[in-house]
Amino acid sequence: MEQQNIREHNGVTFSVEEAAAWLLELDRRTKSSQNGRNSIDELASAIFNKVDKVNGKALSTNDFSNEERELLLSFKKSLEEQIINDGGNYDGLEITKGMVIFTNENQQAIINGITGGIKRFTIVNRSTNFLTRINSNADNLEPDALPIELPSGMAQVGIKGFAHFKLSESLNKYEMVNGLGIPYAPEHLGITEKQAIIVKPDGSTEVMELDEVEIYKNAQATPMTKADLNNEFGDKSEGFEVVCPLINSIYKKRSDSTNSNWDKILTETIS
Repeated sequence: MEQQNIREHNGVTFSVEEAAAWLLELDRRTKSSQNGRNSIDELASAIFNKVDKVNGKALSTNDFSNEERELLLSFKKSLEEQIINDGGNYDGLEITKGMVIFTNENQQAIINGITGGIKRFTIVNRSTNFLTRINSNADNLEPDALPIELPSGMAQVGIKGFAHFKLSESLNKYEMVNGLGIPYAPEHLGITEKQAIIVKPDGSTEVMELDEVEIYKNAQATPMTKADLNNEFGDKSEGFEVVCPLINSIYKKRSDSTNSNWDKILTETIS
């Protein structure tokens, strides 16, 4: 087709040069600075692949990664409470919240294993009659239940206040990391009045026998010989005393030997 020299548009006649300049100016003003946005096909492709706006989000809002979302949900769970009103043996206690509160008054709650997959949780004991008992590395757990690892090789612990636990993925166990209001270790229950629990330098505990330092023989009416004393008290330590009020005498052991010499101290009754 032969191009005309003069064209008309809306009653105005433009020369070819004027029309070309007008189109060039229009192109300059409407051209996108981004590559791939300056043809009908390119614009159609961009529109087809656009991302729809989601209600509640600005167009520049970034989504959480799966790890960040899991961390946020874990923190939310840590602030929520799970109330347990009944005691008994729990071989696979399902924990779904971060704060597990025991209010049981019917019987003691004994926890052997945990299910639910929560990463961290806190046990709070509000029972007025029972401690919440935790058994370490218990056997015969429910399917999918994980055992609990207590510190310092303790077999059991009784919680009066609270204790924090975390999941150790390397051990595939829950570990007690700290606590407050743990008045005793139940494995030491049953100790006699002649025993005591001591704390060793490494922080572990041990039951030790208490040595008697003296004994009263209120019915002893005759003097005691070295043989008498060693036959009855030969296993006692140096310094052990036998007090005999009827004969105004105190016998004091000189050594740890089972055939020790003894000192006799005469006493006077003051009335």
